[in-house]
Amino acid sequence: MSSTPRHPADADCFKCGLEETTEESAVVFRDPLWTAQTVPGYSVPGWFVLRARRQPNG
Repeated sequence: MSSTPRHPADADCFKCGLEETTEESAVVFRDPLWTAQTVPGYSVPGWFVLRARRQPNG
């Protein structure tokens, strides 16, 4: 797969907001399907969030 499946960003969607605003310095791992990153407000030393970079429409 050459790129991340995209959908229109939803301003109320937490996952969409992370995809659009994440600073590269917060990213631990990223590929076309997954991102592991630290998230502001969930700052615990050594912890990160693993999230899918896709979302079903609906």
